[in-house]
Amino acid sequence: MSKKYVAFGLAILAAVVVAVMFVNFNSKSPLPELTKANASTELGKADKPVLVIVSDGRCALCSKFAAKQTPAMKFMHASGKALGAPSNSLPAVIIFVPEIGETYVKENFNPSDIDAFIAERLNFANKEMDSLKKIKELQAKFVAAGKPFDEEMAALQKEVDNLDSLKALEGKYTAAQSKADQASADFQSQIDAVVTKRDAAAKDANAQVTALENRNAPQADIDAARAKADAIAKPFNDEIAALQAKRLATTKPLYDDVETIEGQINDVLKPYKAKAADIKTRKQAAQESLKADLNAAVTELKDLMKQDNSAPVK
Repeated sequence: MSKKYVAFGLAILAAVVVAVMFVNFNSKSPLPELTKANASTELGKADKPVLVIVSDGRCALCSKFAAKQTPAMKFMHASGKALGAPSNSLPAVIIFVPEIGETYVKENFNPSDIDAFIAERLNFANKEMDSLKKIKELQAKFVAAGKPFDEEMAALQKEVDNLDSLKALEGKYTAAQSKADQASADFQSQIDAVVTKRDAAAKDANAQVTALENRNAPQADIDAARAKADAIAKPFNDEIAALQAKRLATTKPLYDDVETIEGQINDVLKPYKAKAADIKTRKQAAQESLKADLNAAVTELKDLMKQDNSAPVK
């Protein structure tokens, strides 16, 4: 399918037409003109296939197709200039099928037998519409097959939501988690304060180390300056290490409590999780054959569209 017309097409299986960026040129075509203003109606809400002839200037093919009007397919004209189509690709034809979109594009379109061409395109379009109808029916069956299990799952979730024991544990969990996090944050605030004091106390000494390094001073001088900076920082680093150890000793039992409560919650939920897994398994089994049929129907539609677009022009 030519990329030149991709922006003009409809998304596969979508009912919404993309914006068609062209205006109504005065082509004097005997066919109705497809424009930006009417595209969403003519294509997006069509109830039958729409064949669009794309041309520049006078449309010689339009008169021929106008003489072959059929209630099964609508014929329209669009300006190639407005579409940005290269003149050496025109005339071209694009066919849109309701709720599927662009299914056929042919450049340098010049059929020798218009009746045969229309009949073949209608044949493909009808097959594609029947295929889409089949997909919709299978989708409805697929959803219907899963509905009892969805309702069963919703009832199970409601039962879980109403468990007083679970609500109590969740409240304890939230409180325990908050207590542990707050204790850790308090220690972090103390550690940050010591870090600030250390950096301020050792600022000049560290600056001296940097200055010596920048002017390539003797290594002995640099080492001496660094030792002085480390000596200034040491009591602060010792205090930081002590705070970190105290934080661990304080918060570990608090977080252990959190894990204990989490385990209790999981114990309460365990039978319900098993029931949910069983419902999911039964739902998948009920929908399995329909899923295979649905995938096959989608593949069938894609294959039809490939055959349609690759069929030679008669």
